[in-house]
Amino acid sequence: MYRIAEKVADKLIYMGVQEEEVREELVYGFEIILTKAGVYIIFLIMAIVWGRWLQGFLFMLSFFALRKYTGGFHMNSEFTCFLVSCFMYIMILYGGIYIQENIVIQCVLLILSLTIIFILAPLEHPNLTLTVSEKLKCRFLSRVIGLAIAVGSVFLLCVGCNGYSCYLNMGIAMDAITLVLGYGRREVEEKYARKDTRSAENSK
Repeated sequence: MYRIAEKVADKLIYMGVQEEEVREELVYGFEIILTKAGVYIIFLIMAIVWGRWLQGFLFMLSFFALRKYTGGFHMNSEFTCFLVSCFMYIMILYGGIYIQENIVIQCVLLILSLTIIFILAPLEHPNLTLTVSEKLKCRFLSRVIGLAIAVGSVFLLCVGCNGYSCYLNMGIAMDAITLVLGYGRREVEEKYARKDTRSAENSK
């Protein structure tokens, strides 16, 4: 994806659409867009092959809409992230078959996941610090989107579309899981950072 992003950025600079000074930012931005687009397309293809394209789409809609504003756990490399995401998506498509008829599990999953999102979101990316206003915006939008998805899920449950509501719920649940993992990782890293700081101070 990086090489393609470079070619697109260089083409825009050559055409005079962008300046040479912003080349690195362009490459970075296009790489992210192309990577995400590639993941979306592969996920949809997997869902179509599995015969559950609408369920897969509902999960993607729920998870990625929230993920944009909640943040959460991040892998150290894009390739590892891609592999883990594919494995997770297969488990979601497969696991939904077994919980779609259990309304109690769906409701518990929904309430617990929303609670986690309301408490922990947003969680900053290690390489991206949010300002106070950005945090407030992300917190507000994550809650609004989470509640909107929850309303849609409850509506589907009420009309008997359990097989679709569970994928909306699993999208919220997966986002909540990444938040918990990301929060736990941050706490561990901060703990070791404080320990190293104290060790450095004691050695002086």
